[in-house]
Amino acid sequence: MIKELFLNHKGKTFDKWSAYLDVYDKLFTPLQDAPISILEIGVMNGGSLEVWAKAFPNSKHIVGVDINPDCSGLTFEDNRISMVVGDANDKDVISRICTTITDTFDIIIDDGSHIGSDVIRSFNNYFPLLGNDSLYIVEDMHSSYWQEFGGALRTPVTSMSYFKRLADMPNYEHWRLKLTRSEYLKRFSELYDTEIKDTELSTIHSIQFFNSMVIINRKKYEQNLLGNRVILGDECVVKPDLPLSNGTTIAPLQVTAIDDWQYDPFEMAYRINRLSKEHNEHTL
Repeated sequence: MIKELFLNHKGKTFDKWSAYLDVYDKLFTPLQDAPISILEIGVMNGGSLEVWAKAFPNSKHIVGVDINPDCSGLTFEDNRISMVVGDANDKDVISRICTTITDTFDIIIDDGSHIGSDVIRSFNNYFPLLGNDSLYIVEDMHSSYWQEFGGALRTPVTSMSYFKRLADMPNYEHWRLKLTRSEYLKRFSELYDTEIKDTELSTIHSIQFFNSMVIINRKKYEQNLLGNRVILGDECVVKPDLPLSNGTTIAPLQVTAIDDWQYDPFEMAYRINRLSKEHNEHTL
């Protein structure tokens, strides 16, 4: 249904890769009748906003944000569509969205500059605006492999590297370390002058990686825990005492959790740079 709306669209131009349409078709079709609010960073000609308006007939707000001043000339017949012109990561722009339109969204799509630092800042700034059981989607992640966008395959500070780190967040209860979630992202915070609170990171329920797309599902912290063991059945020949563990949590399990920080790509890069500097100073 969603894919058909894109393929049959008449009106303002949109620009999406065909693989995205298949993902959106599966992801959004169950939400089509819901009274959602959606925000898209980077809309260019505004065609995607028109498609979202048709795809979600009961939606409350459809907001587009674009840094191109020419977008100020975009007009829409549907009064649910709002266009905000400016840098999406500018505090004034975020404040304008929250105070004049809405401060809570169900779907946020980042199709902005695709520059790694912008992608990371946008996530930190806008993920907290999502409600429960909501979606944060980043398009065109192929740029994270390209130097022109601050990317590279093995570089540990790309946007893809950031989201790979976020993939550890749903399993935080198993780290069993004094390390906080935000401390785990410290190098990104220092490098890009951006941060996100532990309370926000604790709401990351799942992360999916597709070709050039990352999808993060947000749910309440309580919904992201492993919960209790469920052991049911009438026959227990191999391990007769197994039912005794029914209803227990994983917390009492005696295991050793370690942080091999010396293998952290950031620390390794730091040591290499330090050794290289010492070598150069020694050879002068």
